[in-house]
Amino acid sequence: MAAIERRTFLRQLPCLALGAHQLAAGGGVHLQLEGILNRAFVHGSERSVERGLDQIAQERGLHFGSMSKGRIFHDDPILAAAIQRECGVLTSSYDFRWDKIWAQRDRFDFGTADVFVAWTRLHNIAPRAHPFVWHYSIPQWVKDLTDRDACLAALKGYAEGVVARYAGRVRSWDVVNEIVRVEDGRPDGLRKTKFLDLLGPEYVEAAFRLVGAAAPSALLSYNETGLEYENGATKRAAVLRILQGLLGAGVPVHALGIQGHLEPGVGTFDSTSFRKFLSDVAGLGLHIMVTELDVADDHLPGATQQRDQMVADAYSQFLDATLDEKAVIAVITWGLADKESWLSGYRPRADRLPVRPLPFDDDYRPKPGWFAIARSLENAPKRQIFSIY
Repeated sequence: MAAIERRTFLRQLPCLALGAHQLAAGGGVHLQLEGILNRAFVHGSERSVERGLDQIAQERGLHFGSMSKGRIFHDDPILAAAIQRECGVLTSSYDFRWDKIWAQRDRFDFGTADVFVAWTRLHNIAPRAHPFVWHYSIPQWVKDLTDRDACLAALKGYAEGVVARYAGRVRSWDVVNEIVRVEDGRPDGLRKTKFLDLLGPEYVEAAFRLVGAAAPSALLSYNETGLEYENGATKRAAVLRILQGLLGAGVPVHALGIQGHLEPGVGTFDSTSFRKFLSDVAGLGLHIMVTELDVADDHLPGATQQRDQMVADAYSQFLDATLDEKAVIAVITWGLADKESWLSGYRPRADRLPVRPLPFDDDYRPKPGWFAIARSLENAPKRQIFSIY
């Protein structure tokens, strides 16, 4: 049975929510989730939620997914059931971070990463690891390094100790994350970080080569933020130069991840110039993924119905333009339900109303944003699906 057909078959089984030791409860969780979806339809949603977003995406040759972390599958069984229903790919937001998995120099902590990989693979969902190198998730012992060779040895140890452990099971890695910061004033646009200080710009190439050697079959991505709006035009140019340089040197980079943290009321989105950027990336022979999609609503009105529609409109505007590019292979939201959102702490509303940036509300009812994403997926030009399983 083909992988996609098998995944569709598995999703139709009634009791897959929580694994073998919670099988009896699993059926009830699925029924509870289906009841929530049915009530959303009865209460006036524009269509019945009969299919998950990944099933819709697959019909156009795309993948849909979200992010989570290993412990959530047991902490929130309804969310686990929703992930199974909606997602074909799942990014770990935390479990593979260097400051989590190798916080102490003398030992690794594989606990939640093992749970994440085992659960996703049990339910035929493709796990993604995030990130290998990110300036924000460096353990203190790495911050204390002062020697170039020691820094390279640490990167190599991370690749051989972590990436290689999951090779063949985790087939998608964000290798470098948020490496451009134009405000730092460098001609190449690179962000000033510990790795840049000790290794120079070559640290980016080193990271890709180390991950590629440790997991030869994995899809290796450069993940970047702030590319969606016109104020990111200079950053887009820097990203293209970096990609051109890596590819010209034969570095194994396969995809660009565009985070997609949308900001209606703040940023100006020009679909024509953004499409040109996507076309330029595709012209390099790279895949493209939307990797962290959500909509910040801290500058939007407080009224729930109005705000939800504005969030949905932002999803539609961005995805309609993005999915027109056939090099795009996946759309991944940074959480499924509002209560998961990082924006609750990072960008809370001044009026103290709960943020509503994601496709489902806190009770797992689909919002206008869910339907907007579904329509954009349905209307996307059909392409050959790229397997990440």
